[in-house]
Amino acid sequence: EFERSLHPLLTRTLLSLFLDQCSQESRAQLLLTTHDAQLLDQRIWRKDEIWMAERVPSGISRLFSVSEYQDERAHPDIRKNYLEGRMGGVPNILLADW
Repeated sequence: EFERSLHPLLTRTLLSLFLDQCSQESRAQLLLTTHDAQLLDQRIWRKDEIWMAERVPSGISRLFSVSEYQDERAHPDIRKNYLEGRMGGVPNILLADW
């Protein structure tokens, strides 16, 4: 998982430095997981490069690309849609009776 304790500007700079060096010829690839919603930004990634994981009732995780998400009412800001729970991936927190 990409470290969340880094300052958001440092995170963006590190990712930008890597991505700026990528080309068709370099065959470079970056796979990372994060819970940092600030990185859900189409100025950094294309929609087909952002994937969400959501646990289904049977207990398995389902992966889907943000490019698969289709909701005409959705805001164009991926981060906003995610934080509003429109794209799944929202934790289901069950609180025990104390």
